[in-house]
Parts: sequence; C-alpha cells; structure tokens
Amino acid sequence: MRLLKKFFRSSKANVSIMFGLAAVPLILAAGVALDFMQGSHLQSRMLLAADNAGLAAATSESNDVGELRKIVRDYLEKNGVLHGNFTPPVIEVVIMDNGNVKVNLKTQMNTSLMRVIGRNKMDIEATSIISRDFGDLDIALVLDNTGSMEGRKMTTLKSASKELVKTLFDAKTRDSVIKVGLVPFAQYVNIGMKNRNASWADIEPDGSTKVQKTRWRRKVIRRYDCRWETRYYYRDGVRKSRRVKKCKYEYGPKYKETYWKTVRTKWYGCVGSRNYPWNTKDERPTYKIPGIMNKSCSRALTEMTDNKGQIISGISQMKANGSTYIPAGLMWGWRVVSAAEPFANKDTGSRKRQRAIVLMTDGENRSSPKYPDHSGTNTTTANKLTSETCENIKKSKEKITIYTVAFEVSDSKTQSMLRSCATSPSHYFDADNSAELTASFRKIAKSLAQLRIAE
Repeated sequence: MRLLKKFFRSSKANVSIMFGLAAVPLILAAGVALDFMQGSHLQSRMLLAADNAGLAAATSESNDVGELRKIVRDYLEKNGVLHGNFTPPVIEVVIMDNGNVKVNLKTQMNTSLMRVIGRNKMDIEATSIISRDFGDLDIALVLDNTGSMEGRKMTTLKSASKELVKTLFDAKTRDSVIKVGLVPFAQYVNIGMKNRNASWADIEPDGSTKVQKTRWRRKVIRRYDCRWETRYYYRDGVRKSRRVKKCKYEYGPKYKETYWKTVRTKWYGCVGSRNYPWNTKDERPTYKIPGIMNKSCSRALTEMTDNKGQIISGISQMKANGSTYIPAGLMWGWRVVSAAEPFANKDTGSRKRQRAIVLMTDGENRSSPKYPDHSGTNTTTANKLTSETCENIKKSKEKITIYTVAFEVSDSKTQSMLRSCATSPSHYFDADNSAELTASFRKIAKSLAQLRIAE
C-alpha cells in the first residue's frame, strides 16, 4: 500500500514537471510579443520626436551640425525623450547635399522576458528628413484681439500679420499649396453666423419674452452741486480713465410702478467650451460645442483658404475688445488647421501638408471657464488648460508645429507657459516692442516658407 502511494506521488510530480516544461515556450512567446509591442510603441514615439526635433533644428537656419545637434538634444530633453526604459538615444544630424536636414535617433530598449533567451536589449532607430524647400502648408493665425491690444498694438499686429501672409504666398512655388486660417480671439471666439445650424454646434434659437415686473421709484426734483470727476477702471488688465459728471439729487416721495420688460436672447456668433477634458481635445465632434447667447465677441474666424485677399481683409477688420482667455483661441486654431471635424481640413492626393499654428498674445489669462461660458476669473485654471491644450496639439498625429509670440508680456508665468507651449525654444518669440513683434513675424514667415517633412 505504501509503495502504491509513493507511485502516485511520483506520477503527479512527473506530470507537473511536464506541464511546467510545456508552459515555458508559451510564457516566452507572450513575453516576446509584449517586448515587441513596447518596442513598436517606442519607435513611434522616436519617429514623432525625430520629426519635431528636425523641424526645430531646420527652423534655426543654421548650417553648423554641432549647433543643430544641440537644438535636437534640447528638444528631446524638454519632451522627455532622453530618459526611460531605454539607453539615451545616439543623435546623428546631417546636412544633406540638397540642403535638407536629416535627424537619426538610435537607442536600445531594455527587454523583459526576452532576457530568458539572452536578449537584454532591442535596437530602435528613427529617421526624419526635413526639406528646406517650400512645400504644402496649412497655417492658423491665432491672434489676440482683447481690449489691451487697442491702439498701437493692434495697428502693429495687423501690419506684421499681413506681411507674414504676403511673404508666404510670394514664396510658394508653382506646384505648392498654401492655405491660411484666421482665428481672432478674446474671451470667446466667433465661429460665424453661417455655422449656427452646424451639426457640431449647440445653439439655441433667438427669442424674446415679455415679463411683468414691479419696482419702487422716486422722481428727481432737482439736481445740484454738479462737478466732473476722473474715474479709473481696468480693461483686460490695462488701467484706463474717463471723465464723468457727478451731482447731488433731491428726490420726491417713493411710489410703486408696474411695467413690462422684454427679455431677449440673441446669438452673435460666440461659442464657449465643452466640459473638461473635451475642451482641450480635438475629438468627439458629436459632443456639441455650446453657443453663448447675448455676448458679442471678435470678428468671425476665417476657415482655411488659399485666397490671400480674404485673409488680408479679415486681418484688416480685427478690433480690440474683451478679456483674455487663450485656450479659446488655441483650441479653435487647432480645429481650423486639423484634418478632423468640425472643418475636416484633410490632406488631398499623395502629398502630405505641413500644419502650423501661430499663437500671439499680449497678456496673461484674465478669464476662465464656468462651463459652458468663460465668465470665471481663475488664472491658474486657465493657464493649466492652455498648457494641456498645447501638449495635446503637439502629441497629435498631424505633427502640428506651434509658434508662440509674447507681445510686451511682463508676467513671467505667462512667458514660461508660452515658451513651453511652442514646439521648441526656437519656436518661441518674446517681443518687447512693436519693432520686435514685426521682426518675430518675419522670422516665422521665413521658417514656414522653408520647411516641410520630406520623409
């Protein structure tokens, strides 16, 4: 009996050993698949980094390989591509015979279960070639039209923007296609009355209702001791003044008055924000964008067009009014240049277009969301939404290049936010005066007229 029990115990042990041996190849195969999946993800990340870093390097217009390599390294460092479950990438930058800039990144990813078969590293390589010849280009000009831009600033912005547009159209070759979109912004963005019934917009109809109300009134008998005073107020963070007449009044007895008041709702083209996080993403067009009633805002945006005169005319019509909410302009700049809904600015044919956004502002966020409108005043929230939207744009598959311009901005937090928003430090411009704003737009126009991703 004891011998029989020993036999069964021995038999079970053999089965367990056989099962364990059979499981090893299955576990190893799963591990190899996991490692290859992680390797594929890393290579996609490296390809995107090589494209954007190459654009940053080529924008500098430098022909010094060492300087270009430093620009690439700075971009990779800023975007966290130098550190992770892989060796620091070996960066190779080459200026090719035709003037194109080639960026090659080589790294080795640490494997997991492939170590069992003695393979501790997986080679990853990504290459991008940036052409310095003019190619197809879509660009959205996202321009601050807030109250603080009134006067000299708006005049300079209009002049610099028109020059940028003319430079791009003058530089295009016969077979290249250039389109420009214009997004004036303040507290809100105006999408235009033609989009009132768009499938992606949620805008209630205009209407009016009469309501009976009661109030107490007192008749003014006489006015005396009148004098003029200076009153100070702030418009988009800028201190302004006006002269007002102040008097003393003598009133008669109170009396009750009943009257009818007409309550009107009217849409002037302004739109607010979808709830977070969809107010930072160019996704889910079925989640409609809310209209804001009884609010006036900047002139209507101009969708992508190859009509230079239309863009120049739109810039001429810009007016300064309202407070600053940068995410509104940035989000609509993304929507205008994007291949996704609502405007579906898709590639045509086999040629892929370079896409870019130029964001210009003269001050810090003054408004913040109280969904769906932007009547809040939480600057911290508005800055976070600005930064998050910038990162989402840079991570998009469309490889959108972001240029940011701070025009006479004194707030260090806003400067830092705009610098981080740009594709690279070389895509950020700090203009302390009108002359520097014009110079910044000239540099942007020149770099846009030269760059496209060739491979």
